[in-house]
Amino acid sequence: MPDLFSLVLGGNGQVGWKANRSIIAPGDDLLAVAEDALYYERIDADVNEKILAGYPTSIIDLWGRALSFHFFNGTTNANFYNPTLPHDNALLFSNIHNTLSFNAATVPYPIVVASSRVSIADQTDAESPYTYVPITNTQFEFTPYTFGSFDPTLAAFIPIENAGTLLNNGKLPSGVKKCTVGYDNAGSAALFNGVTDNSDLNTVNSDLEKLVGAFKKLEPPIEAAVPLVANWPNSFQNYVPTTSVAFESAGNQILELVDGGEIESIPLCPLLVKARAQDLIVALDASGDTTDGWAAGDALTATLNRTSTSVHGFLDFPPVPKTQAEFIAAGLLDRPTFFGCNTTGNGDTSVLGTYPIILYVPNSPVSSFATNTSTFTLTYTEAEQREFLVAAQTNSIRGYSVDPNGVDEQWPLAIKCAVVDRARKRDGQRRSAQCQVLFDKCKLKI
Repeated sequence: MPDLFSLVLGGNGQVGWKANRSIIAPGDDLLAVAEDALYYERIDADVNEKILAGYPTSIIDLWGRALSFHFFNGTTNANFYNPTLPHDNALLFSNIHNTLSFNAATVPYPIVVASSRVSIADQTDAESPYTYVPITNTQFEFTPYTFGSFDPTLAAFIPIENAGTLLNNGKLPSGVKKCTVGYDNAGSAALFNGVTDNSDLNTVNSDLEKLVGAFKKLEPPIEAAVPLVANWPNSFQNYVPTTSVAFESAGNQILELVDGGEIESIPLCPLLVKARAQDLIVALDASGDTTDGWAAGDALTATLNRTSTSVHGFLDFPPVPKTQAEFIAAGLLDRPTFFGCNTTGNGDTSVLGTYPIILYVPNSPVSSFATNTSTFTLTYTEAEQREFLVAAQTNSIRGYSVDPNGVDEQWPLAIKCAVVDRARKRDGQRRSAQCQVLFDKCKLKI
């Protein structure tokens, strides 16, 4: 598997990201207007094909294609503005399980998470123009094989190749003989459901006017299309879960999918599923919880709240600080922490009442280069990308060091201890003395 620096910056046979070009207005200086026009010509053409095929679209389709230009291998800096090339417009998420590297288990198993929203009308805070997604809503996941959710509100999946098929309680509508294929475009994305109209988009960033303008040039979306969310024909329409909990979007013809971070900014619940029986989960937190944009444990608190309420009795999560103030008081903002070192049971995390170890690593100011950048920072120079990666690497390997510039020499051993801890317990082996010392070092009184 290529190293991260090559994947991002290019080299060693990798194309690299095109993060040096703005996602909204990538054109260069004097040629910017003409180049941006070519860029949107290709993106508009791709989305228009979807509209003409009779599928619902929104501005999210443009955003997803824009991201594809910047992060997929089909686009390079040399061919970026060539509107005659496909730019990976047919790259599917389901393609992953056909690759040699995936079948050889030499690359990670991806699980991409999306939140579901019933509608904008019943999920708008009366005191704010922004929408929110309750933690009780279903959390969907895309894997190389399936689309659906383990949440008790649904507990159902459809093959990823057929995601986007409109079904009625698991059956095709009358007169429809085939399932949809090819809807699982790898460039699908959602970001803008937090605003309610185009004027809000322009307030967030004036450059977004170009994206809104490109959307207005498209063929009119079908009547059922919902703005500012990813529109997926609902494969779970009128579906009745086998659990005692109702699926909140069962009555929707269009499944409104939004940024997965709106329920959990670190998507831990899919990894806590009992069927997956995970021993260790590494939670890298790049959230902007504090006023200056650093992580402060809000993500873990959200997961704690969710596992204590809407998915209670189905998932388990170790004790963590319940508030940001508790995280700060415990000094957890600038070092990694192991949660859940001790659990009842014999190390079998598939059993209710048990949970994996959570290794929490917050984004913190451990480098001269600040990695607490805004989501709406749309361009990074090559030097900034390199510094960002170096800072992230420094943060991940420094461990629990009292010296801000130091490195914990026992950190690699601590990770090894966490990796084997549950397996050793299942095998009836006691925790080694060295591992016990390290876990005691990170233990919290909560």
